[in-house]
Amino acid sequence: MNEEARSQPTKILYVEDDPSSVTLVRRVLENEGYQVIAVEDGLSAIEVTERERPDLILMDINISGLDGYEVTTKIRNIPELSAIPIVAVTAATLKGDREQALIAGCNGYIPKPIDVDRFPYQVRAFLLGMREEVESLEEKTEYLIEYSRKLVDRLEKKIRELQKANEELQRIDKMKTDFVVLAGHELRTPLTVIYGYTQLLLDNPDIPGSEDEEGAPRYLIAQVAHATRRLSQVVEDILNVSLIDADRLELAQGPVSLAPLVQNTIQNITSLGPERNLTFEVEGLEDLPPVVGDGQRLRQALWNVISNAMKYTPNGGRITISGRQVENAIHLK
Repeated sequence: MNEEARSQPTKILYVEDDPSSVTLVRRVLENEGYQVIAVEDGLSAIEVTERERPDLILMDINISGLDGYEVTTKIRNIPELSAIPIVAVTAATLKGDREQALIAGCNGYIPKPIDVDRFPYQVRAFLLGMREEVESLEEKTEYLIEYSRKLVDRLEKKIRELQKANEELQRIDKMKTDFVVLAGHELRTPLTVIYGYTQLLLDNPDIPGSEDEEGAPRYLIAQVAHATRRLSQVVEDILNVSLIDADRLELAQGPVSLAPLVQNTIQNITSLGPERNLTFEVEGLEDLPPVVGDGQRLRQALWNVISNAMKYTPNGGRITISGRQVENAIHLK
């Protein structure tokens, strides 16, 4: 088992978003027999570290999302990963950058551009346990305070960005709701006109044929009327979902008798589609007291449930709708 573990190449994770730097480091280290895994951003670095458990992490500082300092601090606070050596390999070479990397938890610091001749020896030294330190306690305290301040500043910046993004999402969501409501109202007008004229035509005794005679003028007009009613129902459902989502649905509360409401809904649904010889049984509704609710919204809810039941019931099948009172509630099924 130990011999097998020793035969595995040393695994190095390189966190870098510059492809040319990745290519160079990979070429140098793979020539030395190391296995190199490269990722581009901080979150991916944390995920890959947890999954792959590398022997060494080479960390660029200026990466997207979480920067190299924050990724290092995060890894240092994961107990099973805290012992992995992390070395900052970065072009951040201003005064204090090395100390900031060490304060964040890095074992060492290698400035870019790397020296390709020295680089393998530097990597080997950190794999063998070398660790750089901030020289004085006073200097270490100073950089620790500075690092804490930078973390708070970045946290504040991220919170402001999230708040701004949330406000934008709310604005877009309101625009979507307003558009759906406007489109629904605009669709209602022509649908009402179409349905009105089809009813006038159906009331005209001069229109030949009957509504049950397939292909006859009266049958075709009746089909247009039925389809228009169904489309109006779909538009109404879309409007309701949009208003519910926006918390803008207004309810007209009042007493509602369930028995006639259910019967009327069944009649309306069955009149719209082809004859399927379905049998509806309504049980226990006549004995129920009126409920307080919005009759129109209850009708829509019943319409959706009953039409869904019809969809999954074979021709000639039976659909049973029953109701009972349980304490202060009415249960329909």
